[in-house]
Amino acid sequence: MRKNPNDMQRERHILCKKRYKGLRWVVCAILCILLPVFCSGCGSPSENPMAGIYYDDEKLASNYSSYSMEDAEQVIDGRSMTGTFRGLNGMVMFWTCEPDEDTVADIRYLLRVTGGKVKLIFVDGKNRIETLAELTKHTQMEEAETVTLSVRDGYNRLKLVGTEDAVVSFEISASKSSFISVRD
Repeated sequence: MRKNPNDMQRERHILCKKRYKGLRWVVCAILCILLPVFCSGCGSPSENPMAGIYYDDEKLASNYSSYSMEDAEQVIDGRSMTGTFRGLNGMVMFWTCEPDEDTVADIRYLLRVTGGKVKLIFVDGKNRIETLAELTKHTQMEEAETVTLSVRDGYNRLKLVGTEDAVVSFEISASKSSFISVRD
């Protein structure tokens, strides 16, 4: 018996519908997986991860340096260091002291900032942070300052912290311990 052409067309339509229904689910699943991947690159560019260190006390108290910098010039002469850091974002540890007993250290410093924001911090052996100076190009030091720090048992350190591509020239001396060379 011969089938009616309308019935045959209806059967093909139903068969096609079933076949494409499964394919639609596959295509939908692939799009749902890939769309977020493609869109994740569509936002604004991410901020320099080093810039956030400036405000993060937990990172500032760490026992290491973490920074990005365009250029570093420095001269270490015994217990003094002079130099310029350009494009500084993050923190640079440049002086450490691990005394056998509690003592004091006199730190003399002069900072000149021509770009961005900079602070000089002291982190004591118990990871407490003391900000010695905080400057921008609009707030300058007129003359060098001297501070006497209580250097206690533990890992004491001085750090220069910058953000907004800081440009800073510095003269720093210490009565105890020595300075660490910084690489750009």
